[in-house]
Amino acid sequence: MSDKKNKLLLWKATETGKPDLIPKILAKGISIDEPLTDAGMVGLHLACAQGDLASATIFVDNGADVNSTDNVSRTPLHFAAANGKNIDLIDFLVSKGANVNSQSTGGDTPLMKAIMFDNTEAAKSLIDHGADKTIENANGRNAINFAEASRNQDIISLFE
Repeated sequence: MSDKKNKLLLWKATETGKPDLIPKILAKGISIDEPLTDAGMVGLHLACAQGDLASATIFVDNGADVNSTDNVSRTPLHFAAANGKNIDLIDFLVSKGANVNSQSTGGDTPLMKAIMFDNTEAAKSLIDHGADKTIENANGRNAINFAEASRNQDIISLFE
């Protein structure tokens, strides 16, 4: 089977939440760090975007870098924070060494992503893990600014 087909199979298994297929596809020789999308997302990025702890665990157990970046320097933690539905996934990534203060090309941090997507629990988890509220993005805005702009009282209260 060609690498292109294996990449497609790995992408599909990850996108559709079928973690049991991931090791079988990886066993065919596809690199854990092989970008699966034009945006440079690897399997771990895709699993985190889905909030899929089971798939993310398989990728990490097979050597995926928890601080890998896509074409605009977003890490798996950026995607987990934006999804925000699985706090255990955020905790898992941090426990494996994910940088809570990583910045994308535009300077956004995972905490900013959690706030942008109105994910209060994800924002709280990141703050509990030491996310810096004062880091500024390329537009000079920090997480506090994002919280104020959100008008979400639960998020705002995290910064009081």
